[in-house]
Amino acid sequence: MISDSPNPPRSHHALWTWGLLILLPLAIFYSGRGLIILARGHTGRPDDFARRWREERYVIARINPYDVLFTRDRSIGRPLPTSDFRTVPADPAVGGLDTIGYPPWTYFSGLAFHSARLPWGRWQYAVANLIALVAITLWALGEAPPRSAPAARWFLPVCCLATMPFFCTLTYGQYGVLLIALLAWSARLSGTRRWWVSALLMGVAMLKPSVTLAFLLVPLRGRRGPELFLTAAYVALAGLAVCAWTRTDPHVFMLQMRVDSERYVLDAPGLLKAAVVAGVPLRIAMPGLMLVLLAAAFLWIREFGGRETVLDQLAIAGLTARIFTYHRPYDDLLLVFLLVALTARLIKRPTTGLLAGTFLVGLSLWLPLGFGWKWPFAAMQHLCWFAGAAILTADVLERAVCQQRSRLYPV
Repeated sequence: MISDSPNPPRSHHALWTWGLLILLPLAIFYSGRGLIILARGHTGRPDDFARRWREERYVIARINPYDVLFTRDRSIGRPLPTSDFRTVPADPAVGGLDTIGYPPWTYFSGLAFHSARLPWGRWQYAVANLIALVAITLWALGEAPPRSAPAARWFLPVCCLATMPFFCTLTYGQYGVLLIALLAWSARLSGTRRWWVSALLMGVAMLKPSVTLAFLLVPLRGRRGPELFLTAAYVALAGLAVCAWTRTDPHVFMLQMRVDSERYVLDAPGLLKAAVVAGVPLRIAMPGLMLVLLAAAFLWIREFGGRETVLDQLAIAGLTARIFTYHRPYDDLLLVFLLVALTARLIKRPTTGLLAGTFLVGLSLWLPLGFGWKWPFAAMQHLCWFAGAAILTADVLERAVCQQRSRLYPV
């Protein structure tokens, strides 16, 4: 929480009031409509909930879901990416599988969200997402500067819930909303007496590593070894437990995940696809881009992230997580950390730069998500995100200089 000034400005109330009036109906509609679609199902939308639920049922039955997937691939004549699988036909009572891409520990944590049978399983998952939305709201309210105007304080959670990625993540049944809540509260509790809760929340959030891996930079920057160790232990034990339960060698399970994931890594526009289109082989582009961006993010967090708030670290980690590997447009919700960081600074110290950064990042998330599949709009989105990160960096440096001057030349 940004709190170095006891009297944040209470001007610009009209700005926050109008912003709240515009976005609040969207936030209510998106959240309510998204939860209803998630609970009832919708035949006209992708149903990732059904995919994850079917996979979890196979794991409960002690069957590796990748074996079912690759058996189907062989039956329809699709080239098999690997021969490391058992022939397991789909169970008609559960249904077939068409794509997976998740590691073994996902199914250990996923039991908390997909343990009930249908139709109650949908309601179980909808309730979990409702709790996550409440948790995100409380977290965002806590990031407001002290003594902020009520409209400005409530603008923080509303600007997140009014984004199209939140709505699409709910309707598709993706893990995204749950992950944002887990990551936000893991960062909030990191370094406190409840550090073990922070570590376990991060461990659960690792059910989708492509989203959460970059956020390990936050406890890494704080040199919080016990937290990192507990998170790693949770992930390792959860993965080994699932492999043992499904009678699958851990190496085989991870190999199956990798080769299945490579089928759709270039589905959506992004830096990875741009590198491959430019002629860089995928086997070089993916790890190379990941290492370079993670290293750059760690350097930023180490040099600038500890000056005021962990929120700045989350903002850079979220941007890195969105661009360092393949993602589809619904994962743009990772940018809400950058949006909240810029907005919190704008509430405290309104400047033209912060206003522009907040507007650019917000606009990239409030517009219809379908544009994100097209290169021109995706490129504009990336430019908005980079501009927001640059404005955040400039404000961090400017305030650091001002604080240093105040210490050297006290009034």
